Amino acid sequence: MVGEWKIEKVLKVKKKERSTELGTEVHKKPKQMVQKSLSTEEQQSKPEMENTEVSRKQYFATRLNHLNKCESFARLHEECLALKPAFDTLYPIQYRENMNITDLKLSADKVAYELVPGDFKEHPSELPVNVIGDGNCLPRCGSILAFGHESAHEEIRARIIVEMVCNESLYTDNTFLNKGVELPPKEKEHLSKTYTMFSEEYMYMNEVVTAQTTQRVFNQEAMHIRKLGSYMGIWQMFALSTILKCKIRSIYPSVGASLPRLLLDRTILPACNGTMAEAKIMWSSTQQDMSEKNWIPNHFVPIFHVGPVTEIDDFDFINDNSFSLSDIVENDDILLSALLDISSEGQDSKFAHLD
Repeated sequence: MVGEWKIEKVLKVKKKERSTELGTEVHKKPKQMVQKSLSTEEQQSKPEMENTEVSRKQYFATRLNHLNKCESFARLHEECLALKPAFDTLYPIQYRENMNITDLKLSADKVAYELVPGDFKEHPSELPVNVIGDGNCLPRCGSILAFGHESAHEEIRARIIVEMVCNESLYTDNTFLNKGVELPPKEKEHLSKTYTMFSEEYMYMNEVVTAQTTQRVFNQEAMHIRKLGSYMGIWQMFALSTILKCKIRSIYPSVGASLPRLLLDRTILPACNGTMAEAKIMWSSTQQDMSEKNWIPNHFVPIFHVGPVTEIDDFDFINDNSFSLSDIVENDDILLSALLDISSEGQDSKFAHLD
């Protein structure tokens, strides 16, 4: 009897254990299914790590990779609509005013400076700064304007894509694009169409540009710029203005064809209610073998105030074009000349990859 009772007890215990295991499995499985069925917006709205600089960079790198996997613009549009509120809530950004070359330890870009239009050279305390020419130059400009350094360019690229896609009708609207600039009647009427023809995605030069053409080219460009190193243009500068919540003064050199300068040398207004602050970004080029007549841009650089009047310590420089600044002097022209002398060194190696 005792032996039979023990065997029966053991069987009951094992049955209970087995039942518990099965119960655990049954409990876990629906939980996993619920997690997979969460909407994209709900999943994206949850930060995966603590809010640190490293986790922030990983967060945007992951989201950019996710956007790259969208096989159609319609799918990309869905994902961007879900991501936008998360970006704005988790990591709000805007243009940081009053930054300068001295405080940020940036180096001036002599090649770009030589392209600065004459009206801007009247302000010798402002200089274009070096930005790596790897195809990410506009996002790098945005990174410097928001954070004071280039390394957040993946975040800025992801933000530009999301902003473009979520507001595609706005950035292709002729009335909106004309805000901030006074153009002759003909150019004003056809500004959206002309910007369409400026796009690298506009392939058929003899094609009549309609509203459908503009939408198609805009969508193709949005799909294309998801890849790191892909060059950006005027539509992305509009999106960047909204992201940074400020005006952007788009500066175009007085070289090359006259139409691009007429339409691209302008003030860009954000789509949101931004500040009265104005950031400056100039169209430049890493190619130095073009004539003035045939000049075309392939690079962007931000323009900053030099900062407190200082003297460069012995005019020393290192390979990455950085420099040390110390001691106060009285003459802005001395600093300007020294900055440009330093930035001209190592220019070829700095831009080994063209935009």
